[in-house]
Amino acid sequence: MGMLMLLAAVVNVTGCSSGEKAQPNVQSAPVPSEEGDVSGEAPASAQPASFVAPKGVKLFEDVEIGTAGNRKLHTSIAIPDTPPESPLPVMVYIHGGGWNHGNRKDALRSISGYVTKRGYVGVSVEYRLTPEAPFPAQIQDVKLAIRFLRAHAEQYHLDPSRIGVWGVSAGGHLASLLGTTGDLPPNQEVTLDNGHQVKSLDLGGTGGWQPYSDQVQAVADWYGPADFTTPEADKYKSLTALLGKKSALSVPDLARLAMPGTYASASTPPFWIRHGDADTTIPHANSEKFAKQLKEAGVPVVDFKIVPGQGHGFKGDAAALSTEEAWAFMDRYVKNRVVTEPILYKK
Repeated sequence: MGMLMLLAAVVNVTGCSSGEKAQPNVQSAPVPSEEGDVSGEAPASAQPASFVAPKGVKLFEDVEIGTAGNRKLHTSIAIPDTPPESPLPVMVYIHGGGWNHGNRKDALRSISGYVTKRGYVGVSVEYRLTPEAPFPAQIQDVKLAIRFLRAHAEQYHLDPSRIGVWGVSAGGHLASLLGTTGDLPPNQEVTLDNGHQVKSLDLGGTGGWQPYSDQVQAVADWYGPADFTTPEADKYKSLTALLGKKSALSVPDLARLAMPGTYASASTPPFWIRHGDADTTIPHANSEKFAKQLKEAGVPVVDFKIVPGQGHGFKGDAAALSTEEAWAFMDRYVKNRVVTEPILYKK
């Protein structure tokens, strides 16, 4: 495949218990890979193998970026080992795993490839998993990472006005939520699709670098869950854990506040969404509804496709084609973005 960035996707579903719907369980987080289209399956508890950065890449494996609850939060950053002539665009990867497992270090090889093959600074972020904290901890941690990057743009040779985000499965949900809630302050009036008027939660958190913007300039969402209002969604144990051990139908307003489509507006950045029509883990109706919400809200760019024959994780030619389409999208709306007004601080 040479220069082709493929999607390595290995997903399975845990067995049902007590008649409940099995929860999505990403055993090896799907990541854009240089090695092939399907990675070997690994136990969810496995530690990532040690990784040596390739020639031309300087890898900061454990960068402390701020606080998450009562502990420190880290991210991994890959940059060229020789400072570039001008700041580079950024690609942020958010791992999947049903919000309850996964590891940013699974993507070290991939974010290094973002540097050598694509000309981006590569970033893989950590976020608190549901055994540690429920929603909105996960999106707070992702937003903290974006703020940190802007605050340290010069140190890592990155352009703070050109940041894209790429997420798969649960990571796709967080990438999408990041995209639709850029710089959203807490306690804003939000109208839900059930007609309720509620106050927005503190999605930004207080982990650090508060003056800096958490906006991103484009989103690539691979088969992320986006509709928490259906009876089927109510049966997912991973979603129940995300919502503080409450079923989605028992907390309908909270469930909607966790849905990225709730916040879509005409100022939402460009979105690229792909979902397989054979996905039995997250039904493709999730992405169909989300894409419709984006379009109805006036989002100017929504590139959405249902991919025939693909499940929760793409393989073969479909993976290769979709990955190339995603990178072309990011190049257009991130790398080649014309910056008329620098994005550094919140307005």
